[in-house]
Parts: sequence; structure tokens; C-alpha cells
Amino acid sequence: MNFISVPLKIASILVGFFAVSSSIGQDNEGKVSGEYRLKIEDSVLITVYGEEELTTQTQISKTGEISLPLVGSISLAGKTSAEATAEVTKRLSEGGIVVDPKVSVTVTGYAAVNAMVVGSVRNPGPVDLPDEGKIDLLSAIGMAGGFQENANARRVTVRRVVDGDSQVIRLDARISAMNEAKEPFFVIAGDVVSVPEEVEERVTVMGQVNRPGLVEYPSGESLDILSALALAGGLSDSADPAQVVVRRLSGGGPRIIRLDVERIMRGGQEDLFLMRPSDVVTVGEHAPRSVTVMGQVNKPGLIELPNDRTLSILDVIALAGGYTEIANPKRISLKREVGGEEKIYLINGKRLAFESNVAPVSVSPDDLITVAESFF
Repeated sequence: MNFISVPLKIASILVGFFAVSSSIGQDNEGKVSGEYRLKIEDSVLITVYGEEELTTQTQISKTGEISLPLVGSISLAGKTSAEATAEVTKRLSEGGIVVDPKVSVTVTGYAAVNAMVVGSVRNPGPVDLPDEGKIDLLSAIGMAGGFQENANARRVTVRRVVDGDSQVIRLDARISAMNEAKEPFFVIAGDVVSVPEEVEERVTVMGQVNRPGLVEYPSGESLDILSALALAGGLSDSADPAQVVVRRLSGGGPRIIRLDVERIMRGGQEDLFLMRPSDVVTVGEHAPRSVTVMGQVNKPGLIELPNDRTLSILDVIALAGGYTEIANPKRISLKREVGGEEKIYLINGKRLAFESNVAPVSVSPDDLITVAESFF
């Protein structure tokens, strides 16, 4: 679905939000908590009842202070009206200027405040907030011209500074537009609202799968490695599930992640590996399982081993064309790597062939078998 410009009349719609970080100066429904706090450049009327010469209309300076006759500078920025009233009352009393002063502090004009709306909106830039210092999310986007046709309304972010810390709030504006049962999320002064572009969420699956190519995410859902492979037609017969590589782009450049899909399939749901858009998955191929037969056989070379059964040393000699006329079946050597060490075993092929009490010798991948020559 494409989202188009949101008219300003939606400001009265109650909107909801998808997910909000906690401890950001708002309650869990997105409303600005607490009373209004005075800001630099707010205009205030300080009324001292019965003392007209002390009653003052002024503006909070860039240092956050006002100047009151006979009192001097008083810091008011960041205080509520009640707190500001208490502070002025205290200063008048402490200085002995007025006995039991009766004071009120009233905001007569608000400082110009705004938030930024950037990204895939028609008129990105600052958005002026109303006097109360807040505006609901969709109205803020509407004041920036509304969504562009390529906007991803599901992944709107709001960056907000709270007590010097920058925090990111992730919102789904579609829910805000459609759900009237929720309270609105409010944008406040200093917020930066970012609307990303809609990009096709898909991964590439290559190598030993039945339908290599692009795999698209299911609508509105995550995609794990097993689902991605299934959507690519599943593993081919020659695939090695222990040799799956994911190439992922990150801020520091490409990252290579090696996966054992066989282990993931055994591990269950908790071990699922989640894909990210633009990942490239490559499924490796089973390395051929073979042994080498040399010396006095009619067809020396590599003998490929089947996956479904084990061959004996006499089986692979037969597959290599059998003994030559000058072969010595009593002198067969088997070279094999065991625990990182190369070991050589001497085998009497004649006994294997004719004595029933001699156990067959099975071969393993990468064995080297050499049949010696007879000198008699």
C-alpha cells in the first residue's frame, strides 16, 4: 500500500503507535507527561499583588533568567508556573522586600519551538509546534507535506534528547492512521522525525538450491534462514547444509557469517538465524568423497565413494580395474590421516579375499591405496 499526503484535518484523529522506547519523558501511551515548563524566550507576567512597582512583564533571557526590580536575576527556565511562583515568592521574602508576598507567574507568550521532519515527505524541514509545545505524529508529518509515494510508514523513527541522552523511538504510522482506539503519540520540541523510503525487502540465495535467485520477505514478516532456503526451492541433492555462507553488508563493510543449517534444523525455533534485507546466501556443495588407488591396478586414479554405503579395500581395487598381471596382492599399503598424523597400514589382500576369518578393511575418504609389484 502506498501512503499519500496526510491532510491536516487528521489532527483530531486519535492515533496509536507501534513501539516506543521507555523512560523518554513520556508515559507509555505517548502523551507528554507533567505540566508545561518555562522555556528560554517565553514571555511571562510576574504579578506581585499590592506591589504595582514590582509587577513585571518580561521575557526569559537566553541564560534562562528574568530580571525583577529590587530583586535582580531569577532563574525560571525549566520550571513550571507553580515552581516559578514559589521561586519569586522566596526571593522577595528572603530579601525583605515584601512581607508575605502574594505572587503569580503567568505565561503570556510562548517561544517559537519546532521539530524536524525529514526523509520521504514532500516538504522536509522544521515544523512549528503550537503553543502547548506538542503535536501528534501524523499532524507533524502532514505539516511537512505528508508522505511521499515511496515512504515506508511502517518504520518511522523519532530521535529525542532526554537528559542529554539521544534516544530513538520506532513507530508504525500505519497503526497511527488506522487505529482510533489508541492515544496519539506526540512529537515535542527538538524531536527529529525520520520517514525512510520503502525498499524491497529481499535476499539472494545462490549455490546448491533448486531455484537460486531473489527471495522476497513475506508481507510484514521476518524471514529466517530455513524459510529463505525453502522459498528458493530447498536444498539440492548435492548441497552441503553444513556449508552455508551469508554475506551481509554492515557499516564496517561486508561481513561473512558461516552457518550449519543441519544444526539449526536440529536445534529448533530458538536457533533460527534471521535474515536481513540484501543478505546474500550461498549454499556449498558436498565435496566428492573419494580414495586414490595407485600401483599395480588396471585403472589407477580416483575412485568416488558412494554416500549410501561403505566400500572395502577389495571393492575399490575392483573398481580400479583389478590387479595387473604383475601385482602382488599380499603387499597393499593403505595411507590414512589419523588425528592429524599420517599412518601407513600394510594389508594382505590375498588373505582378505580367501580367508573367511579375516575381517574386511573399509576405506575412508582421502585414503591412498598402493598395490605393490610382484618381483617373482
